[in-house]
Amino acid sequence: MDDRLKLLIKYVCACAVAGLMILVYLKGHQYAEAETLADKYRLICDAFTIPGVVFCLSAALVALVNAGSLDGIGYALSYAVKMLIPGAGLNRETYAEYVERKHEKNHTGYGFLLHVGLVLAAVAVVFLILFNKAYVG
Repeated sequence: MDDRLKLLIKYVCACAVAGLMILVYLKGHQYAEAETLADKYRLICDAFTIPGVVFCLSAALVALVNAGSLDGIGYALSYAVKMLIPGAGLNRETYAEYVERKHEKNHTGYGFLLHVGLVLAAVAVVFLILFNKAYVG
């Protein structure tokens, strides 16, 4: 499959998930029954903020995992599980071997999460400004 098509599919799926999150939030908070324009702007701002933050923090989490910040916890848990299985703890893997094995398969291609999250956050800021103008004015 062409790389551009794969990237397009990633963005479309991320936008579809974000759209679904926005619709669920608006439906759950009775957007249709909002009385004033300021209330509608507030609900839309909140609806865009939630998936924006979720997508940005998901990208940050993947970046932290790639950097190795959770290697110690993963090694400790795998070591604990191996010690519970009889015979599995005989050929122990050292921490250095564990880290080397884990870093051979780093996750790539997750930048779309950050991009979609930042766009959603930017839209939320626009609706926040509109809310402030409608609320004050």
